Amino acid sequence: MFGRISLAFIVISLAAFFCAQPVDAGKSPRITNKVFFDITHGGKPLGRITIGLYGGTVPKTVENFRALAAGKDKEGKELGFGFKGSKFHRVIKNFMIQGGDFTRGDGTGGKSIYGNKFADENFKLRHTGPGTLSMANAGKDTNGSQFVRLLLSYYLSLSNKDVPKGAQDRPIEDVLIADSGELPIEEAAEETKTSQAEDSTAGITGTLPPASTSVASATNSDSEIAPPQYPSFGTIVFAFGSVLVMAAVFVWLGGVRYLRRFLSGGKDAQYRKVGGEEEMTQ
Repeated sequence: MFGRISLAFIVISLAAFFCAQPVDAGKSPRITNKVFFDITHGGKPLGRITIGLYGGTVPKTVENFRALAAGKDKEGKELGFGFKGSKFHRVIKNFMIQGGDFTRGDGTGGKSIYGNKFADENFKLRHTGPGTLSMANAGKDTNGSQFVRLLLSYYLSLSNKDVPKGAQDRPIEDVLIADSGELPIEEAAEETKTSQAEDSTAGITGTLPPASTSVASATNSDSEIAPPQYPSFGTIVFAFGSVLVMAAVFVWLGGVRYLRRFLSGGKDAQYRKVGGEEEMTQ
């Protein structure tokens, strides 16, 4: 009996260890590059977005985005194209903004530094809430330069009442990336503090943190509801697996037999002799 209990303890400990892995995986990866967008709406400055990129997780995708924001390749050679001067062609209240089409400006164009399209790299990162940046594409392996960013309606003042729109959620007055570039990692923290002070009267107060972090406080106080967040598929699988393991251990240790005895209250118990010793059976 002691051996069974010891083995059960080991099994449950291993299950708990593996179930804890999604929590660690949920932590933000290391930021390898930072870029910025200076935004205008109808020619009026709205403020600056600073974006952290996870080059250790999606290096090819990050290099494409970094180069298009900076307008230069790794060696510092001018690309001749990029995000600077391009429009946000879709603005959807309390959901997202979409841009990056610097060839046509309507969501049907754009290109990457590797050619018109490049393949999906991986799907390790998830949409965990406001501030998440993703590539926008037309299906499998069709990444170019277009991107979407999840937001609250007060972010950059891009809400229905702030941005009159026409067909397909396109702003009537252009929302432009007036300037863009790359920030040194060691200077990014100071840049964030500076932009927060300079942009406090605009639609944002500074950096919108990447991936799993939340939107920074904004000057507008519209009480909008953020997009709902759901547990990841991995978390659900591990939780379900742990329940199955616990149930299996319970049955293996004779839990069902003891549960039956407990529920029956011993009413149907009978005695019989086995090997000269009395034993109670159900």
